[in-house]
Amino acid sequence: MLSRTVQSPSGKIERSFRTIKDNFVNCTDWNSFKSLEDLNVKYTNYLEESYNNNIHSSIDETPKRRFMKDYDLLKFMPEEKIDIMFLHTVKRKVLSDATIQLNNIIFEVPQKYIKQNIQIKYPPDNLTVAYIYDEKGNLKYEIHPVDKISNSKVKREELSFSSMRGDD
Repeated sequence: MLSRTVQSPSGKIERSFRTIKDNFVNCTDWNSFKSLEDLNVKYTNYLEESYNNNIHSSIDETPKRRFMKDYDLLKFMPEEKIDIMFLHTVKRKVLSDATIQLNNIIFEVPQKYIKQNIQIKYPPDNLTVAYIYDEKGNLKYEIHPVDKISNSKVKREELSFSSMRGDD
């Protein structure tokens, strides 16, 4: 009588990685690819033709068929929500000129945050936008890098040095 050991979900994932490594990664001529797209096409073909549509001994059916059995139980998230989950999160103290710095890029922040610590979320691959979130995780503002040309044209109040010293 054959006994079968029950694998944990992480064990099944590790086993699938090993199978993919043994049957695809180690059996592929890496010099034959002219682009990442070529590699993606070959990998997708491998998954569809060899991996997902062959019966696996641990589940006695194809992974694709097993997945489809529980398809109705899956809950899908909107893409926007998924994108937010992958934003990098940092805390920054807003400087007196209402700016913060992210990866050597200066961002303008609403003046009400001057001298406060704020939570910033941003896409690490696109520093043209960042977002201010409150303590509860709610989006408050979208912020952008300082536009130095526009910033140089802003009319500002004249500073009175005597009022700063308290001479009034």
